[in-house]
Amino acid sequence: MSAPVSFYPRPSRMELSEQVNALLTHEPWVFVCIGSDRSTGDAFGPLVGSELMRYFPDMPVYGSLDEPVHALNLESVLNHIASHHPGARIFAVDAALGEKTLLGTLTVAKGPVFPGRGVEKNLPAVGDAHLTAVVNLSGWHPFWMLQHTRLSHVWKLARHAAGAMALAWARHQLTYFPDAAHSPRPSTYPS
Repeated sequence: MSAPVSFYPRPSRMELSEQVNALLTHEPWVFVCIGSDRSTGDAFGPLVGSELMRYFPDMPVYGSLDEPVHALNLESVLNHIASHHPGARIFAVDAALGEKTLLGTLTVAKGPVFPGRGVEKNLPAVGDAHLTAVVNLSGWHPFWMLQHTRLSHVWKLARHAAGAMALAWARHQLTYFPDAAHSPRPSTYPS
């Protein structure tokens, strides 16, 4: 029997929060947490979405355990966002499969995430920025790997990610002023 795999989220919550905060420009943002509550590994996105809504009930979050955003409704959710949040940027959250050395790694980057790619689904790219978590190994039978991912691993990653994102969102809310978002700030106070 092989030794258990060490599963600690990385980078640290503070580092992750800094990475997310760096991408939250002075524009409106909507968060799309992709995944299904019917597959343990794929529940990362809905778990993050549920936690974010617990922290900030008014935060614009799509995808939770109660209302997941998944392959069957992804396009309609994106259409809804386009019509109800015109001009908003999308921050996507999704689970990923990867190499053993990457288990527990959370990655934040500019650009879209490609949901379903690890399980060979052809879904639309989502987001102007994204956060992914490597929840299990890639390769052999990806659907099976997602179905047989330990819930405790996914839950640790989701809480870690949601905590970091909530901190970044709070900082964003302190510096984002919708009325002034499209007008330049004066360089000095008027006298």
